[in-house]
Amino acid sequence: MKTPSIEERKNWWLKAYAYTSFEKSLESCNQFLRFVDSTSHELYLSLSIAIHTLYGRPFKFQKGIGKLQGDFVPDEYKGIHNCLITFRDKVLVHSDSDITKEVGKPFHDLVYHVKRDYSFFSTSDPRPNLDYYKSVSKYLPIIIRKVKTEIDQNKDKFDVLLPDSEGDYLFNIEGDKLFTIYKPQPNKLKF
Repeated sequence: MKTPSIEERKNWWLKAYAYTSFEKSLESCNQFLRFVDSTSHELYLSLSIAIHTLYGRPFKFQKGIGKLQGDFVPDEYKGIHNCLITFRDKVLVHSDSDITKEVGKPFHDLVYHVKRDYSFFSTSDPRPNLDYYKSVSKYLPIIIRKVKTEIDQNKDKFDVLLPDSEGDYLFNIEGDKLFTIYKPQPNKLKF
């Protein structure tokens, strides 16, 4: 059997990346719905950031790979998809000054607080209501199933190339071997 082309490998990688991102977003959403009972809950912002950021990753350009296109999303779910991406891009991950054209002011109000012994700045954070996250939790399993179907089609097509011995394998976009033994590399980030 012929090994997948570079383009087929990139597509497979992108779909698998999308699958893991959507799964993590759903896990965060489930935690949100389990623990967060109001927009002022201490976990609201951190879980909201996780949900939106993880969901949006596959729709953002991956150098050398590309990105999932918006038309990957079924038409009946474009509304919730657009909310997730817009809120990610213009509120949670970036401070988009162009949003003033859409809503008449920046999403984040900058507030200066003066207390008896100190003063500080803070920003307000827009917060969708809890029903929004219920809608997200209903949508995510649908997009997960869709991307899983595409992954499985690649698995079926290249079944004989898949490792069958127990272990962890690195998926290779380039080179002769589709999979090699996975050896985690030490973190090289310097702080």
